[in-house]
Amino acid sequence: KKFGVEIKAATTIEELKAYYQLYVATRKRRGLPPMPYKFFKNLWAFNVSNGTLSLLLAFDNKNIIAGLLLIRSHNTFYALSNASNAAHLSKRPNHLLWWKGIEFAKIHGCKYLDFGRTSVDNHGLLRFKRRWGTTEQKIIHTIIDFRKPDKSNNGLRERFAKGNAIRAFCAHLPCWALKFLSNMFYKQLG
Repeated sequence: KKFGVEIKAATTIEELKAYYQLYVATRKRRGLPPMPYKFFKNLWAFNVSNGTLSLLLAFDNKNIIAGLLLIRSHNTFYALSNASNAAHLSKRPNHLLWWKGIEFAKIHGCKYLDFGRTSVDNHGLLRFKRRWGTTEQKIIHTIIDFRKPDKSNNGLRERFAKGNAIRAFCAHLPCWALKFLSNMFYKQLG
């Protein structure tokens, strides 16, 4: 119970809804569009009862201040998402969540806890994950672009510029607008 923070596994759909609000606010802070709530609700409905989905929540008194959503496959729990209230980061709820996530995976007979993907440009998150003694693996992505090749590398610069513009756009939208857009963009997940 460091800094008064306590970790509990979520057991109700109301706790999932509260986590989702944190998740949307976290994605907004990072300038990223969130997945729609239906995605989380469907994961919960189909996986929580059989033990393959777990949502660990960090509480300060009775307030949820952070959460870590894990899904199990064979001998590994995978981190699907992590969200936190920025006003409570000084209490280090994410550190405690990850520690409890490691314990949780071990208690449930898993050999691994996958911390999830991280961009090589996200130095802060890489540093955080490396401090846990994680083993990194390269993930190679292939992009097929049928447009005429651009020898000047302007295409790559253009893609980064678009990504930065989308991040800035998402960071300035209110949470209700981000939720609306996520439902439009991710229709296949509903």
